[in-house]
Amino acid sequence: MEEKDAVGLLWNEWAYRHDLFWKSLFRWGAAVIALWIVPFVKPEIVSKLGHGILIFPSLALLLSLAAAWHLGAEYSRLKVVNEKYRSLLGNYRPGDLSKDKWWMNLFGLSIGTTAVLLFGLLLSVFSICIALWLYLNPIG
Repeated sequence: MEEKDAVGLLWNEWAYRHDLFWKSLFRWGAAVIALWIVPFVKPEIVSKLGHGILIFPSLALLLSLAAAWHLGAEYSRLKVVNEKYRSLLGNYRPGDLSKDKWWMNLFGLSIGTTAVLLFGLLLSVFSICIALWLYLNPIG
């Protein structure tokens, strides 16, 4: 296979994995948020559960951890394709960001890694906060 064909093939793979990563992030996020709001949408129904209402934020916590794992795995696959694609571009690839200033290190962080870590951490912490709030302030 010629380099030109390999670059095109890798670009298609990268585009597929990139799209899959971001669609998965939004789908997982929507599922977690849906579990968060269930107790507040129909309080007259879920109030009968007593402390069983904590199942919703507990499931949201488990789902956010599973989502972070899944997104991390998908990002790892995307990163491998990206590195190979950049190596095949050779002299035609854009240069790396300069890291001579501390703030350039911040802007040079990988968006995928940052998204996975923030997604898993923030959604997990928020799920725990909702569980605590529901425990201390029962609905109904």
